[in-house]
Amino acid sequence: MIKNDLSPSGDVSMFVKGKISLLICCVCLYNAFVHSQEVYINTQFAIYKLSGGMADNNRVQIDNGCGVDSNILSLAVYKDTIYYSTWLGELKRFKAGVPGSCEVLVESDFAFNSMTIDKNGIIYTGTEVLIRYNPHTRELTHLGRMPFFSSGDMLFFNDKLLMAGWDPANWTTGIFEIKPDNLAESKLYMTAPPFFAMMALPVPCGNSRYFGLLPDADITKMTEIDLANKTVIGDMGSLPDRFLDAASVTENGIDTKITITGVIRTNTGNCAGDNGSILISAYSPNGSVNYTLLNTGVNQKGGKFTDLRGGTYQFRVTDATGCTRDTSIAIAENIPVNGCDDIYIPNAFSPNNDGINDRFKVSFSSVFRDISLQVFGRWGNMVFAGKGNTLYWDGTLKGTQLPTGVYIYTLSYTGPSGEKKNRKGTITLIR
Repeated sequence: MIKNDLSPSGDVSMFVKGKISLLICCVCLYNAFVHSQEVYINTQFAIYKLSGGMADNNRVQIDNGCGVDSNILSLAVYKDTIYYSTWLGELKRFKAGVPGSCEVLVESDFAFNSMTIDKNGIIYTGTEVLIRYNPHTRELTHLGRMPFFSSGDMLFFNDKLLMAGWDPANWTTGIFEIKPDNLAESKLYMTAPPFFAMMALPVPCGNSRYFGLLPDADITKMTEIDLANKTVIGDMGSLPDRFLDAASVTENGIDTKITITGVIRTNTGNCAGDNGSILISAYSPNGSVNYTLLNTGVNQKGGKFTDLRGGTYQFRVTDATGCTRDTSIAIAENIPVNGCDDIYIPNAFSPNNDGINDRFKVSFSSVFRDISLQVFGRWGNMVFAGKGNTLYWDGTLKGTQLPTGVYIYTLSYTGPSGEKKNRKGTITLIR
């Protein structure tokens, strides 16, 4: 249970959390919420859903699925599931809007003044001792005594577990980075006033904003914190009540913006004309995403786009709430060192039927057209002529094998850009 002597001031109210992840400020930051940004707030006797602008603190009481409960302490939200602890040491959960979904997970271990949940749905709670609870396996682990004490709240930021608290060695206050798997390595993250709570403010389609909360009579003062730069921005107004706690999806450290999670690109082939592909993957806490290739207007559920030539492609990812994320991805055109006109022409062949270099064969890709090949003897007499995409000379003239020697060839064709090309060289026939 929470003890008064853990607080620098000896006031147990310093341990009543208020990580009120709600869209609030003195100028009413936002007036509406989409599903993934729903915010829940609680007193000791009820759980509410914020339903309007924060200036008037509109809220609607929701059925916790567990019946009347006068000992509600802390909240955490994971997807569509709300967890709450009680002053009696219980941990319960229910699905919002689903009657009869209440479950009692723990009966005597959760009377702690700070609780949060990570992006995998694992719960962390504690005051002096840190506890980890896996609701998927029902495994509860006492991780040990922390070097810093909680003054009322935890949340995740950039995969770090942060706790508003104080250092018992010198009574200094701040926000501390707690290392759950090695508590001795926990350290001061940033200096800050003695916040009794922190809140993660869901910002539609963006990065969360963070606030420290302090009770004062019948209100709760709010101070904005820049956790990225470890600075205190300043006073942002107050809440018109003293709340025990609140939660939204963003206290687990996942913002409401779309994140590009991976890009796999296949560059185009060589002059054979093989095109490339791009596989883009993205994640949104707001639900499924669609992918649009802005260059062509193609919109699809999957992120794989094929038959792409070399160049830069513009993509837009859109989630179920209309949030978007744009990104540019380039794929290279694999052109041979000497360009696409670098047709392979052998300088010798041996038509002896051994299966090795039995033919004088010019290799070229399908991007070339109007191909014509002629071969001449030493006196200028034509010994071979052919057109089309499959050209080779077997060293004969009208079925008669020609002797070893040096022959002259001419090759004409139309290149990929429509230019006419001519080549001339020699080929040695070896018997």
